Parts: sequence; C-alpha cells; structure tokens
Amino acid sequence: MKRLLALVTLILSCTVAAAADLTFTSTLTPEERSAAGVDGLTPAQLARLDALVHRYKNAEVTREVEVAREETKQEARRRVMKEEALYVESRIVGEITGWKGGTMFRLENGEIWQQSNQESYYYGRVKNPKVVIKEAGLSGNWMFIEGFPPLRVRRIQ
Repeated sequence: MKRLLALVTLILSCTVAAAADLTFTSTLTPEERSAAGVDGLTPAQLARLDALVHRYKNAEVTREVEVAREETKQEARRRVMKEEALYVESRIVGEITGWKGGTMFRLENGEIWQQSNQESYYYGRVKNPKVVIKEAGLSGNWMFIEGFPPLRVRRIQ
C-alpha cells in the first residue's frame, strides 16, 4: 500500500510538473476559447483565470494525495488489529472461578474480551491465570485459560 501511495504521488507530481508550463487557457482550442468567451479577456484577466485554475488543480492533487494517505493509514490500522487478534498472550486480572454466558475477562495488557456463547463452566478459584487467545478463522477467537477448557470470545476493548 505504501508503494502504491508513493507511485500515485510520483505520477501526480510528474503530471503537475509537466503541466506547469501549460496554462489552462493555452490548452483550449479556438472553438473552446470562443465558446467560453475567453477571447474577450485582457491579458491580466487571462493570467488571473489561469492562476485560479492552477490553484484549483493543486487543491485537487493535494486532496487526492491526502485521501490516499488516509486510506494507507486505515489499511495499516486494520492490519495491526488483525495481527493483534491472531495471537494474544497475557494474564487475567484477578481471580476466576469459571464463566457463564457473556462473561467479560480483563487482561493485564489492558484488553477486555467477552465470552461469545452461552456455555457455563465452573472450577475452583484461580488467581491471575495465564491466557492465550488465538484467531479461529470465521468462527471468531479461542481463549485458552490456564487450567480451564477453551472458550470462544470476542474482543470488546
């Protein structure tokens, strides 16, 4: 994606540089000049019109580059979120005795995960158990809590 952004920026820069020698009004055919009423303008008015068109074109290029940059940033954020969701290793904060539908788990790394099914499981008290969370493809994520059976979870925070 960064390569694509660099390529778009390079192409746009070259296009702008190549077009810098041309003014808008110099690119018009005689028919277009006549139809637009450009023939009746003074040299100062033509220069002002060309400057306004140049400003507009630069604003468009800048806007397109900013859109491309924002898309690149969003893609990077999505990739990071996906990579984080693939494998998480932490500990549950506090004691756990089990879970029942919708139980939330706060991890030492600051993430909060919630049970995504209605299963119940009870066990003795375990303090700050180790946790591993792995992505399970289309079926969400699996949480493996030390001393407990695996359960399906989704990330809340």
